[in-house]
Amino acid sequence: AATAIAEHISGSVEEFVALMNQRAAELGLTNTSFANPHGLDASDHYTSARDLLHLAQVAMENPRFAEVVKAKKLVFPPAPDGTPRTGSSTNLMLDSYEGSLGVKTGFTAQALLTYVAAAEREGRRLYAVLLGSDGDRAHFADATELFDYGFKELGFFGDASTGSPYVTLKGRQIP
Repeated sequence: AATAIAEHISGSVEEFVALMNQRAAELGLTNTSFANPHGLDASDHYTSARDLLHLAQVAMENPRFAEVVKAKKLVFPPAPDGTPRTGSSTNLMLDSYEGSLGVKTGFTAQALLTYVAAAEREGRRLYAVLLGSDGDRAHFADATELFDYGFKELGFFGDASTGSPYVTLKGRQIP
């Protein structure tokens, strides 16, 4: 599907990948290089946890994206023969972790289990990026541990205004 979309939008996979890399540069993703539109293993196809975090934060600002990645089930337009089509999320934390907002699960033979996750509780949103988790559902267990630690131990940040023009920031409050 990703290849078909790339060819439809740009005329070729190569042109679409060039657009992906251009956008990555615009977003400041300095440790990311795309080699294909689908994310499967390829030479010169890589990223970093930092870049995935930034990309997720930018994407989650789009309300439609945030709605889709939080959905447990999606209803697609019917197939040409009229058959109903639905999809289920592979993100098991949507059902099991309070405040889970989704984002993206993944697996390739080289990358192993990967997961970019967001969760929100009491007005605080945390992100976790897991790369190379190994074992049955290990990425979900790893994210759960990170979120539990973050929500319990990191404390809440109060408001402070800085910069010009003033920007509201969060200041640390000891738990």
